[in-house]
Amino acid sequence: MLGVAIWLLDRIVSDTLTLAFYGLLLAVYGVQLGALEPVREGGSRLKRGLALVLALYGAIMVVGAAGGGSDPWQPLKPLTQPQTESSGQAGGDSTAATADDGQHGPWIDVDGRQGLRDALARSADADKPVLVDFFAEWCVACKVMEDTTLSDPRVLNAMAGYDLYRVDITEINQENQNIMADYDIFGLPSFVFFAPDGEEVPESRVLGEMDSERFLKHLERRVTPHL
Repeated sequence: MLGVAIWLLDRIVSDTLTLAFYGLLLAVYGVQLGALEPVREGGSRLKRGLALVLALYGAIMVVGAAGGGSDPWQPLKPLTQPQTESSGQAGGDSTAATADDGQHGPWIDVDGRQGLRDALARSADADKPVLVDFFAEWCVACKVMEDTTLSDPRVLNAMAGYDLYRVDITEINQENQNIMADYDIFGLPSFVFFAPDGEEVPESRVLGEMDSERFLKHLERRVTPHL
């Protein structure tokens, strides 16, 4: 039940805090199972071994969260990899204004229906291709894509000439429903490509998770020939 509660909290608190909660839960559960107790005569060494693993992994998750980690499968990643500067692949003045926050690299957060229209119009005026990432904070696949494919240097290099926009439709309100209707968004995450003339690239949408290798092939085969 506590695990379900943490899973529900994940929708309203940061990934780092969620990682810390899961770590505390595992560590306490491991101790409860006897991780710190000697094996009594007739007791199960396997049970104590599993308890030790749970407690240790929980402790590692807590340490990782304290260091800014958010991935339960790689909790110590921020502590073992050097920080890299955000590159300016998306180009333009708007990219320079947002690259310093470091949260989403070259991806530019766009607010609202009109904000997206204005951003697409600016990109078309600048004769630049666009990729729009429609995501939500409660979408697990969205977070996986952000942490893997969308932050992969190879993918970002392949889209060096693009304007990269992120549209947050976490809230289920009329504004976001209108955005989804405008661009025919039926599931998340959705990635929509636009050519430099402002028209959507035909048969190029990506719905759901896609690893870096498949994404690069998709760019090569479905997107780049139309730019």
